[in-house]
Amino acid sequence: MTDSRLDKARQLFAELKPAEASGDENLVDDELAFRQRFGFGFSWPRRHRESLIELKHRLDLTDAEIRVLRYAGNLRRTSAGIRLNASRPLAILGWTLIGLFVFVFGAPLTGVLLDRSFSGAQVLFAGEVLLLLTGLCGPIYLVFVYPWALLRRRRALLAAAASQEPPQ
Repeated sequence: MTDSRLDKARQLFAELKPAEASGDENLVDDELAFRQRFGFGFSWPRRHRESLIELKHRLDLTDAEIRVLRYAGNLRRTSAGIRLNASRPLAILGWTLIGLFVFVFGAPLTGVLLDRSFSGAQVLFAGEVLLLLTGLCGPIYLVFVYPWALLRRRRALLAAAASQEPPQ
């Protein structure tokens, strides 16, 4: 008796569609709802809204990831639709810049930290260097590295999910 209830519950859960996916069709038609969901700056024509929703479902992106990609300038609008602007050379450039900044600003920081007696000015200097590193490297990561890493991770997850599905 318990197994039949469990089977019935599994069947009902399998038939349910995600609530977010059901609202996506309304977003294409309603520009105001589209802007409210994805944030300010998304006043796009219908063709681009459709393309963004299709990209969201194809790569299984969340709304927060789409907002980050949009504000970082990695969603490119073309006449064919929306493309995710992510490439390996840009990711390599981003990691190179981050490494360069860490090396350039980390060397004086290491010198301060290896000194056994800290003065107030040295602690203040170390804090300023860490803030500067965060302020420089965070945006570089978001613009250059994050889109490529996200796209690579999503494609790997989709490939793994496709290989585990039974053949039809």
